[in-house]
Amino acid sequence: MKVLQVLFLTGFLSINGFSQEKIETVKIAKNESFLFRGQGQEINNGYLYVDQQGYFYFVVLTISQSDVFKWFEQRKDSQNVYKGILQNGQYKTLTLVRENEPGEQMVFYFEKKEKDIIELISLDDGKIYDFKQILSN
Repeated sequence: MKVLQVLFLTGFLSINGFSQEKIETVKIAKNESFLFRGQGQEINNGYLYVDQQGYFYFVVLTISQSDVFKWFEQRKDSQNVYKGILQNGQYKTLTLVRENEPGEQMVFYFEKKEKDIIELISLDDGKIYDFKQILSN
């Protein structure tokens, strides 16, 4: 009888041990930063930069387009740059705020129209702003 109990207990423990074995997977993803330029006459010099952590930065610049990516890498943490993070809810929204003027914010509905085009719709006045990707790192 004891032999049967020992065999049963040994079999149960070995089956239970196999069922609790963890399988670990490693997901390899390259974090990238992206740069978008405003499309249309009223936002043509507006740039939207998305860093590797997913933070959005917006500024209007009148420098050469080839220098904009470097400008953001060096100055994105300036208090004069609008910053925000995408909020997922019923609708994706992006709220951009400057650190030196936290009461002034720009709030947009966010939609990715195509692989390289972002559409922002202002919650204040309903204006639509399109940004086309120009560079990624």
